[in-house]
Amino acid sequence: LYAIRPTAQTIIYLRREITDKTVLNQQMESKITALIEAQATYEAIADRIAVVEQALPIDPDAVILARQLRNLAVFSNASISAMQIPSLPIIGDEATPGAKLAPSNPLETFPVSLAVSGPYAAIKSFLEGLLTLRSITSIDKVSIQPSSKEGSLGGILQLSLRLQSYYSKQ
Repeated sequence: LYAIRPTAQTIIYLRREITDKTVLNQQMESKITALIEAQATYEAIADRIAVVEQALPIDPDAVILARQLRNLAVFSNASISAMQIPSLPIIGDEATPGAKLAPSNPLETFPVSLAVSGPYAAIKSFLEGLLTLRSITSIDKVSIQPSSKEGSLGGILQLSLRLQSYYSKQ
């Protein structure tokens, strides 16, 4: 019994190790399969990554958004009479060597207010185009009323918008 006991313990240990290694091998195979699928998906959408980066820029570049809104107004045959964008940081704060990283939201927003005027068709086209901009924006407030300018035709409308534009601070 004393001579067989160490051999039996070694056999039991080796069988347990074989079982553990088999489970580990299956897990590694599933991870490899998932990585191959992820690589194939990445290669399939690699040409569209630039569009995502345009939609969610790293910096709060308000000039690009203002240019997109201006071009949209020109394309829609509307005119922007006012646009207000608050002051935004140009360069991010640099961390000091002893600073601790605080968990934060990776998305930041900044508000944009604008007034657009034009006929109904132009205002409608501007709003539809706003929904398809490459920059991610959400509409907080919309107000449409007849234009109160002296000498304006009855078909001119005044659109007031308050938007939130998003950027990533990574």
